[in-house]
Amino acid sequence: MSHKEKHHGHQKVKNSFFLLGLLSVLWYIVRTGTKPSRATYPCQQAAQSNSYLWIATYIQPIYSGFSLEKYGLDQRKQRIGLIVILLAI
Repeated sequence: MSHKEKHHGHQKVKNSFFLLGLLSVLWYIVRTGTKPSRATYPCQQAAQSNSYLWIATYIQPIYSGFSLEKYGLDQRKQRIGLIVILLAI
């Protein structure tokens, strides 16, 4: 792979918020791993910020669009479910 092809790939990621956010989420999860103290590293904080924005832009609207009441979950249980998902992320 030539330098020009690598540069084009980097530009593609930098210009696509969806890809950048998704890669940030993956990077944060893999790099932090089982050692939460790594979350204080500057690169992890940048990835965390990108991840939060990506989740707020792409994941949260999908979750809020579901009507879980048809599955027998009231609002309280839905909120608890959302909190658990956010804490896991």
